[in-house]
Amino acid sequence: MLLSAGMHLGSYEILAPIGAGGMGEVYKARDTKLDRDVAIKVLPTTLARDPERLARFEREAKVLAALNHPNIAQIYVIHEGIGESDAGRALVMELVPGRTLRVPLVLGEALRIAGQVAEALEAAHDKGIIHRDLKPANIMITPAGVVKVLDFGLAAITQPSATASGDPSNSPTLTMGATQEGMVLGTAGYMSPEQAGGQALDKRTDIWSFGAVFWEMLTGQRLFTGDTIAHILASVLRAPIDFDKLPSATPRVIRDLVKRCLDRDVKTRLRDIGEARIAIQNMCKEPEGAVSTAHASRLGWVAWGVAVLAIVYAVDVSFLHFREQAPQERSLRFQIPLPENVSDADQRISPDGHYLVFSEPGTQGHLWVRPLNSMSAQPLAGTQGANYPFWSPDSKSIGFFAGGQLKRIEIAGGPALALADMPAGRGGTWGRDGNSGGVILFAPTRNSPIMRIPQGGGIASPVTQIRPGEVSHRLPWFLPDGRHFFYSVTHEGNSDHNTIHMGDIASTGDHVIGEADSEAIYSQGLLLFLRQETLIAQPFDARRGVATGEAAPLEQQIQRRLTTAYADFSASTDGLLAFRTGSAGGTFQLTWVDRSGKQLGLLGEPDNINDFEFSPDRKNVAAAVAPGGTINNGNIWIYDAARGLRTRFTFDPAVDSSPVWSPDGRSIIFASRRKQHADLYRKSADGTGTEELLYSSNLEKTPTSWSPDDMFLLYHTTGAVTGSDVWVLPLTPERPGAPLKPFPFAQSSFNEISAQFSPDGKWVAYVSNESQRAEVYMKRFPGANGKRQISVGGGVTPRWRRDGKEIFYVGPDSRLMSAALIVKGDAIEVGELRPLFGPVASANLNYRYDVSADGRRFLIMPPTQASAEGVTVVQNWTAGLNK
Repeated sequence: MLLSAGMHLGSYEILAPIGAGGMGEVYKARDTKLDRDVAIKVLPTTLARDPERLARFEREAKVLAALNHPNIAQIYVIHEGIGESDAGRALVMELVPGRTLRVPLVLGEALRIAGQVAEALEAAHDKGIIHRDLKPANIMITPAGVVKVLDFGLAAITQPSATASGDPSNSPTLTMGATQEGMVLGTAGYMSPEQAGGQALDKRTDIWSFGAVFWEMLTGQRLFTGDTIAHILASVLRAPIDFDKLPSATPRVIRDLVKRCLDRDVKTRLRDIGEARIAIQNMCKEPEGAVSTAHASRLGWVAWGVAVLAIVYAVDVSFLHFREQAPQERSLRFQIPLPENVSDADQRISPDGHYLVFSEPGTQGHLWVRPLNSMSAQPLAGTQGANYPFWSPDSKSIGFFAGGQLKRIEIAGGPALALADMPAGRGGTWGRDGNSGGVILFAPTRNSPIMRIPQGGGIASPVTQIRPGEVSHRLPWFLPDGRHFFYSVTHEGNSDHNTIHMGDIASTGDHVIGEADSEAIYSQGLLLFLRQETLIAQPFDARRGVATGEAAPLEQQIQRRLTTAYADFSASTDGLLAFRTGSAGGTFQLTWVDRSGKQLGLLGEPDNINDFEFSPDRKNVAAAVAPGGTINNGNIWIYDAARGLRTRFTFDPAVDSSPVWSPDGRSIIFASRRKQHADLYRKSADGTGTEELLYSSNLEKTPTSWSPDDMFLLYHTTGAVTGSDVWVLPLTPERPGAPLKPFPFAQSSFNEISAQFSPDGKWVAYVSNESQRAEVYMKRFPGANGKRQISVGGGVTPRWRRDGKEIFYVGPDSRLMSAALIVKGDAIEVGELRPLFGPVASANLNYRYDVSADGRRFLIMPPTQASAEGVTVVQNWTAGLNK
């Protein structure tokens, strides 16, 4: 490689190589002036030393730099030198996240991608620019599902027309000078016949390449192959094209379009890529006119229960959605991207199969609704901080938990309506009720029974009863009869042991269905649930409430939340299954970064980490980890910050979490669910001695900060009538042998959480949602009246810099924020707010970052890569089980 990490090209710092090819080497770099990541493509030395080629390249690059289109990776600037390298020119370009085009694709997704590629080519052709190297490797799909065509810079050549004089110097298949003998511009398998034959080119060479790529999307196979470039080029020039290899489900209009694009006679080939774009758009808008009656009869599909064929191509996912007259023997799956700029979200498909609802994690997230026949998802106003969404039976409304309340909202618009107060919801379900029109079941806290409330709000009453040995009832799900329901039960002393029960809204009686590692739902005559990360399907008689057959695996690596058994799968009543894959609860890699977010190193191996905290000397990290993704189980581990080695600190089978170091680094306090709720324990940091139970009560407790004078512990509770509150636990009893007596620090009808002592112990930063949005506040300790708001636009999980002159918190869009503090004696003023970097793995209650003493380095948990992959939707998902 010409360059290496750490080198500079003016204001561009090289971060890492991306790839290399015949037309240059590509690097990821940081634009230090504009504070953004870019891609830098360095020209080969031989090309850079050719005056004619260099001048031509610069002219073309200047034209391309003005080509601004959402489906084309933008060129920012031509760099005149390589600084520390002696290579030639370089292009500074947009760095496109995502993956290159992969095949095969279902028809709808192929149409969606091909349509965007056609738009990109049309924009270039309108400016007289042709690509000449269109291929799957030059087509990127971003996490949001946007197509970006790459390499318009070096590969593009402008020609007057195909009838122009054939100047050998312009021939893409001939040499480019003596120093590059035999070099071929382009990729043999995607070249047009005139390109492979060394003839003059115009925009129709790109149309041929477009046809070859489109063929590959539809068939999953390359159109032309061979042992050598010569064999491939020979096939391009002469080999017959068997259009019968296109899938039988390919509509006639698309089949004809591919044929027109792959016409070897340039005079009869499709003349303008805009015609391809129009044909694809019309196919999406009016597909019924584009598919022959005979073809429709052969497929035997009847959409939405009517008697004529109607294929609905969603513009962004473009899938075939149908209801069958006869059982379909194969399933159809497609991908739906997450909402734009959303890196992680849970999803639930509507009962009628028309919509997906996404819920972003964290207090700054919203609900997003995506019609499956629409281009994109739209946020629902008034749903900030929403969690655990669930659909009404008619698919017109969504229930959710936010701001200490159970709420509902119409997807057509309107305000969110509060139905009931609840401290920390753990799932809901909405069923039909012949008397009241609808009833909602929900779990209001971590350790409560399932409650019932009318869909319009009112008095909640229990429909289950927590028995001895049970910790919580959560994640209810109505069966089709609107009377019976599933719910998940966790058990005391064995947090891994979860059982699915079947209840009845007419009584508190129930019976056990079986064990599971998630909630359970019922669809298509099958009980669906997780065993670890595998989705299991089991025949189930919903009337009698018993399994009637053997369980079978359906999908693997389904995402789930370790601490709640909430899993990312859902099903509609008409045969759609939706799920997201990834590590259980999110496998995170502890990562060192600087204030700009630049990665400096890694700590340990990736694992299911929930939260962590530095020791006071910053030499060790205490982290709550659930190794191997064990559901509802976890222990505290100690990481050596210098060497990355870790040692297990707690060993109880219950969930241990939220470690907090003593000021001298000799002790750790943590929460543990060894009883029916999370209590506070203390243990020597070197692992010796016994674990001391500090304080126990019937509320959930999360320790957050130890005072610098070693006198007090801050923690917050959940499950109280007042929601979540911040409490202070004196660590010295009033008299020898007396129990410790906590007192409230921040307690109101709102939720107060995540309190942190200032380094001098005189102030406490904490989070409250009193403004209907989680914000960071600060007030004096031990509880003087008055407070001041630190964050603007939302904030959670504050941390102090060791000198007390800066507070960090996770703000909007999961970015890490900095608030400067001006200390004047005993007074503090809030200075400049500044975004630092992001996103950081978001959680309302869990600390997933910490800061070095000087505030220059951070240990963070970046969002998992798998989380950006989107949602997989499967039509006729039971076909795999039938086979």
